[in-house]
Amino acid sequence: GADADSAAPVLLEFLQRFGSKANLHVHVHAVLSDGCFLVRRGALVFEPAAAPTSDEVEAMVVQIKRRVIRRFLRLGAITPEIAAEIMAREHSGFSLHAATCVAADDREGLKRLLQYCTRPAIALKRMQYLPDKELVRYAPLKTQPGEPVVVEWHALEFLSRFSKLVPPPWLNLVRYAGALGPRSPLRP
Repeated sequence: GADADSAAPVLLEFLQRFGSKANLHVHVHAVLSDGCFLVRRGALVFEPAAAPTSDEVEAMVVQIKRRVIRRFLRLGAITPEIAAEIMAREHSGFSLHAATCVAADDREGLKRLLQYCTRPAIALKRMQYLPDKELVRYAPLKTQPGEPVVVEWHALEFLSRFSKLVPPPWLNLVRYAGALGPRSPLRP
């Protein structure tokens, strides 16, 4: 509103480098408030926003895809031919899930969501090492029909696979933006 000093949503981004089968799969989980926090007459208030429609979510995916491809082109990470091929694909690895919602007073639900976003690449309780065979067995949480429910790797193959999931030094895997951003006037 006109009497607000500043307004911003809350955004937490979680960079994940792994898939459910201990594979390299870089993607982002984001937790975003469904409205903005603002200071009105000296008090912090929350102004809710309407949920995005499926058409709006689809438009966001197209916009994200274009921006990421442009950035990859500027960095020289892909060629213009690869960019054109990715842009032409209907299912090119870009997706956006905006259906999960946690009520403001559901602290347990928020805790579960944040634990999911910050989970480790491998669940030790689903992993087994067989030293006599030098095998690592892992039972991924998610499998597709026809896929094995337990995967096996030779110990060195597993270490090679797992080492790719380790982030580079000093890479922030959790980022705070909006009202929680480092320079936000709303943070205090």
